[in-house]
Amino acid sequence: MNDKNFDPQYEPLLQELLNFVAEFENESQRAVVILGAAKLDTLLEALLIRVLVPSPSGRDELFDTDRPLSTFSAKIELAYRLGLISGALSRAMHLIRKIRNDFAHSASGASLDSGQHKDRVSSLVAPVIKFQEFEEIKTAVNKPATAGLFYTMLALVIGRLQTACHHATEINVKPIDLVPKVWGIKGETKKSETETKKDDKI
Repeated sequence: MNDKNFDPQYEPLLQELLNFVAEFENESQRAVVILGAAKLDTLLEALLIRVLVPSPSGRDELFDTDRPLSTFSAKIELAYRLGLISGALSRAMHLIRKIRNDFAHSASGASLDSGQHKDRVSSLVAPVIKFQEFEEIKTAVNKPATAGLFYTMLALVIGRLQTACHHATEINVKPIDLVPKVWGIKGETKKSETETKKDDKI
């Protein structure tokens, strides 16, 4: 990275961003919006799989078509409700999702500079536009106007989800079993109250 004014601690984020921009350099805005949102969807699924108890069958059908977590929206909501992402990150992804939906259903000619999309991009960048680091990253992206803002935010959200995946661990809770631990099998001596408490299970 050649920008001598850029803070070195943001080098990984900038590199992720530049890799993202380079990957879609020759793609239309429509392709960038749709493929970028698909990448977020995939990262969210990976994040949820990392924290959820593994499926007994070995194949997680929760994410299959027409299942509870098949949609981008459902994944965003569950990640937020589990405390894996903040409200701000959740809102950013919902805005990207809405822009993706509009672009996916437009026959051709969709542009981030058009009225509704431009307004959504403005809402998307509102929480971060005041930060000097965001401005430095946007400058390094070197994309014009609204597209530059959207590309920068898309890469930022991708980077934050990758960080979440890196730190995520399986939810650590004690599952409630069907049979209470204090029950005794017919013909056997029941555990005493002290022994039951020692098990530390319900």
